[in-house]
Amino acid sequence: MALRISKYFYYISAMIFFVAIDQMVKAYMSIEERFVKNSEIPFLSTFELSEINIQILYLIITAALVWLSLFLIDHLKIGESNRFWVVSLIFSGMFSNVIDRVIKGYVVDYIKIFSLVINVADIFIAIGMTILISQSLYQLIFLRR
Repeated sequence: MALRISKYFYYISAMIFFVAIDQMVKAYMSIEERFVKNSEIPFLSTFELSEINIQILYLIITAALVWLSLFLIDHLKIGESNRFWVVSLIFSGMFSNVIDRVIKGYVVDYIKIFSLVINVADIFIAIGMTILISQSLYQLIFLRR
């Protein structure tokens, strides 16, 4: 009798691997003190919010982004290998940044690009979203589904 491994095992394994990579790089950059403490929520830094309200708002934004990503991934008819990479990269990047935000109260950013400071988790999210958007455009333009 052959052992059948669920596809979710591969998704979870990849996400754990990507989160581990990001967290190890963040730990190294923290030791070397070569990072920026990103404690603000983008686009909301101009509002006067208490710490509790900021954390609640951050969780709401994260939940909305998770729901939107799942909705797009479910409704787009992308191939299984592309779906694997999209899900693994986007969610591992989000979870890694949420881990920082919840445990430390800020996200460790260390890669400076012009005026932006990002981390590996942000790059994972950007790569996953690029695959998702390119597949969506391909479907719209060439397959007309």
